[in-house]
Amino acid sequence: MKILNIGSSPGETGQVANIRQLDELKIDVSGLGCSLPILQLATGIKSVNDGELLLITASEPMFSDEVSTWCNRTGHLLHHYESHDSSVTLVIQRQRRKAVR
Repeated sequence: MKILNIGSSPGETGQVANIRQLDELKIDVSGLGCSLPILQLATGIKSVNDGELLLITASEPMFSDEVSTWCNRTGHLLHHYESHDSSVTLVIQRQRRKAVR
């Protein structure tokens, strides 16, 4: 299992800059225009197993809204979000797909 600890030590704020990471997948889609970042996310999430985390950074201003909608539709969990001056960083946890009956 890939592990990401957010704000686990006293005084840590939980910001992505303070995350201690072990073997997580990172994707930087900064500079890509509308719809390309979400396509990269959809491809990247396939590279991690259920319960594992993917960290993605984008410069698209509306990317966090797109990811929130995408997570609701796909069942994955938006674990953490941080906005910077010119970018956003999000941590998404892959969830098991529920069988369709």
